[in-house]
Amino acid sequence: MSPRVMFGGSADICPRLIGGNPCIVFCMSEYNLEQSHGMRVVHDGPREAPPLLLIHGSGFSGGSWSPVVPALAGHHHVIRVDLPGCGQSPPARSYDVPVQAGRLAAMLDDLGLRRVTTVGHSSGGYIATALAEQRPDLVRSLALISTGPSLDALLPQPLILRVPHAWTSPWSRTHPSP
Repeated sequence: MSPRVMFGGSADICPRLIGGNPCIVFCMSEYNLEQSHGMRVVHDGPREAPPLLLIHGSGFSGGSWSPVVPALAGHHHVIRVDLPGCGQSPPARSYDVPVQAGRLAAMLDDLGLRRVTTVGHSSGGYIATALAEQRPDLVRSLALISTGPSLDALLPQPLILRVPHAWTSPWSRTHPSP
């Protein structure tokens, strides 16, 4: 099967496998804002397409999104970041969630982007949520993957489940419930 062109634009040609089929896609080059915002930023897909910001979780990098980028870049201008201290970004003075969200907002402002679909994985979801709270003008929609609503949102375990095995009756230890 011969490769097919997925979308156009003035960018680099990147061979990919999409759905098991060899394809030629046009990818954006790396665009580095390291000096001004402390983050490595990588673009994929046509700049004219709807923007999609992917925010990784702690201990990961923008590269963790690589398996899904080929499928997304056909219809979106995909923006992946290495948050400060992760991947190829230098350490930062502060890793506070609101500060991280402010960095992303400044980056989106510099790129002239508005109404960005924002996806956050794990702790990246906290940053994505803070971005939406701080700058609702920038966030069109929000998708959270493996992210809780807040760090203190975990419900305590009911007392009955916390009772140690030694405190249960001899009957329940010898006759487990079905």
